[in-house]
Amino acid sequence: MEISNQSTNSGILFCVGTWAEMEGPTGRGEDINLALREFGTAGQIHQVHMRNITPQLPNFIETFPDAGYLNLHAIMDVLIEIGFDGMIVPDHVSGEGDGTIHEAFTLGYLRALIQYAEHKTP
Repeated sequence: MEISNQSTNSGILFCVGTWAEMEGPTGRGEDINLALREFGTAGQIHQVHMRNITPQLPNFIETFPDAGYLNLHAIMDVLIEIGFDGMIVPDHVSGEGDGTIHEAFTLGYLRALIQYAEHKTP
């Protein structure tokens, strides 16, 4: 964002799972909610990848949105708080075998999170 001189034409694809995978000050992942507030209140987040992981660093695996250690409802609460109105999409879809079933579950879960947000938003 510095390179673009904070231009509103530039923005971040904020990947929740990636932020959780970064080392952070404690070595256990970055503070996702703090980062969302920092970049989101500045209008710099254009898209959010919702993904969960388990366990915490240093060794993690991508998992279904409801099976990891991240609280995606709390993350959605922050997105509501900052007035995020961009796209929310899955990142990687977990599971082995028939990927269609896993994609359907993940998309359904994200749709429920979005409906939750719509219900909470006046």
